[in-house]
Amino acid sequence: MSEGINEESKILTLAQIQRPFLMDGNVVLFVKKWKKRYVVWKDDKLFFFEKNYGKEVPKEVFIMSSDTTMTTEIDQKEKKNVVRFKGVSGEIMILADESISFIEMAFKLFKTNLGCEKKKEEIEKLKGFQKETEENKIPPWEEIKNKINIKSKINGKELQLLFKELGKTVTEQYFYSIVKEIICQWSDDEIIEFGYQQFCEEDLEDFGSLFGGRDSSSTEIQFVLGTNEENILRLLEIYMKIYKQFKLEWSELTKCLLVAMACWELFSNTELFNVIVIYLSKQFDIYQLLTFLHLYCEFESDLNLPLWSSFPSHIELLFKSICSSWTLEQKNLLISIIDDTWEWTQQQISALKSLLIPS
Repeated sequence: MSEGINEESKILTLAQIQRPFLMDGNVVLFVKKWKKRYVVWKDDKLFFFEKNYGKEVPKEVFIMSSDTTMTTEIDQKEKKNVVRFKGVSGEIMILADESISFIEMAFKLFKTNLGCEKKKEEIEKLKGFQKETEENKIPPWEEIKNKINIKSKINGKELQLLFKELGKTVTEQYFYSIVKEIICQWSDDEIIEFGYQQFCEEDLEDFGSLFGGRDSSSTEIQFVLGTNEENILRLLEIYMKIYKQFKLEWSELTKCLLVAMACWELFSNTELFNVIVIYLSKQFDIYQLLTFLHLYCEFESDLNLPLWSSFPSHIELLFKSICSSWTLEQKNLLISIIDDTWEWTQQQISALKSLLIPS
């Protein structure tokens, strides 16, 4: 009866077989003669135990398959129903009375599950085929680039039409490469009109994702306007122009910049992070700037990056850069705000003071 069963199934204890079961209960099984058993029907296996006890290992195991048949007949001697299973494990007979309806229901459910699994496999196979077909249809980047360069300049409406013409799969494959090729020729006003007002429907958080991210064909983050200081400052100027032109709240701008920088993986140890913070220090007051920095400090702490309060070299450089042209009064105000709001220890505050106002 145990043919085709792996050894692990034969030594599983009753307690190790996890619910849900197709059925479980007391039956009488024919093993040379009729014997009382406790059966657990789990997936494609029937485990027969001598007792309903957690540490029991099965006395018999019967494996089911799509070819397994079940018939019911009357045992003339016992005057009871006999359920007969035939399958890859051979044949078993169960003397059933009250339990017959549960056995029939379990068998029906088993067959239904088999059908679902087969259908699922067919669907997955079809999906895989469709994906492979789509991937085979994706043209090389040079072909897309040549299509873009047919015209000296493509406007926002034409870019939308290009996305539609290329289709979802190709667009996702080369999205940032396409946008980078086209938007670099636009003015700031054109970028705002298309990027912020049309494409992102005046959602500043989405706007950040337009300017940096990964194509599905690449693991590298691409910055649409470029990654040198001049390019990043231009992007910040565009943000500020939107902030003023559309009369946004400072908190909204801060939140969207934080989200964008996190997505772009511009951490505090990068040169571009310093560029952004120094720019913001000239746009906002000390309270606003420190609110922004505190949020990013906590974000990096959640990622288990070096704590700012431990003053790694890049954080020392950051604070020195921010305060390089500040008065003593401004530096003291910064230290006081951090002392009140950042939950740093007095030792850490003293270290900050020594850094910014050396004796």
